[in-house]
Amino acid sequence: MLDAISATQVAMLQDQLKLQSISHNVSNMQTPGYKRQLIENIQFDEHFQAQMSTVSQQMQLSTQAVQGTFVQSQNPTEMALAGEGYFEIQTDNGVFYTRRGDFHVNEQGQLATATGGILLGKGGPLHVDDNVFTIDANGWVFVDNHKIDQLNLVKFEHPEQLRYQGQGLFESEEIPIPTEGTTRLLQGHLEQSNVKSIDEMMEMTKTARHFEASQRVMRIADGLLSTAINQLGITQN
Repeated sequence: MLDAISATQVAMLQDQLKLQSISHNVSNMQTPGYKRQLIENIQFDEHFQAQMSTVSQQMQLSTQAVQGTFVQSQNPTEMALAGEGYFEIQTDNGVFYTRRGDFHVNEQGQLATATGGILLGKGGPLHVDDNVFTIDANGWVFVDNHKIDQLNLVKFEHPEQLRYQGQGLFESEEIPIPTEGTTRLLQGHLEQSNVKSIDEMMEMTKTARHFEASQRVMRIADGLLSTAINQLGITQN
């Protein structure tokens, strides 16, 4: 009976984490380049070994790498990636990766993210200053028809293991590799989030119903345990 209560507690905590993930997806529906985050359950036979304090670590967070739709913005500092691959971003906390392409030119003349991260080229931070610039499909940057650098576009063998850090940025322990022409850059476009409201609504409904069912199971198990204790007390008397 105690195992039944413990397993139900684990299931309910998993549902809570799933609902948090769904809420996070919905709140990022308008974030350019955002990828839907999914939380996967631990295996059934692991429910009984799981401790309440470690359930969140044992659950797996995966990223749906399905490409979002493109919209044309006509803004030369905004870019989208067609195919696999990520922009490389330098921040005060290290290098991160993103498909969020709503860049701007900062006060130092560098292409930067909304939160201040610097877009990296092969030669380091990309400087365009106040110049009119173009970027071709392979990521080559031109100022006055002269090549000045190439964007450092990278990919991963296991992109589903990227860890989302917020603001469109991902972190990875895996060493990235160059896209080598498998990715096409579109200047003046933005990739939209791949989150679909109908999918999140369905997942939310399913998870909420599972949580309610787990609550009923716990109440039944608790009732049976109370009855067993009372009957044991009567027998001993």
